[in-house]
Amino acid sequence: MKLRTLFKVVLFFSFCMVCMASCLNDDETKDKIENIKMYVSAETGEYFPVYDLNIKKEGMKVREKENMDWDVISFSEIDGFEYEKGYEYVLEVKKIILANPPMDSSNLKYELIKVVSKDRPAR
Repeated sequence: MKLRTLFKVVLFFSFCMVCMASCLNDDETKDKIENIKMYVSAETGEYFPVYDLNIKKEGMKVREKENMDWDVISFSEIDGFEYEKGYEYVLEVKKIILANPPMDSSNLKYELIKVVSKDRPAR
């Protein structure tokens, strides 16, 4: 009889621990949002879309810091921003890291807050 009672107690505490752990991990299921400065190159580049790794597409070169390497993203990747070739941009952007992204797309989402500058590079 004591073994059965001990088993019930252990089972009950295990259940409580699982419930507490799931509450603690609740932050991990929320999107992370931050405002960033994004630099956009006057030059374009090529990238492989997530949905089809066999096709290279043209996109805009972007980076979050001036000393970082360029990444290439789709021209429509930043909601509210219309890229014009031949111009360098500095943007203020809302960067959203999706906690549960769709399987066929990126876990990053960008929304334009404002265009800080738009300049033609010196030649």
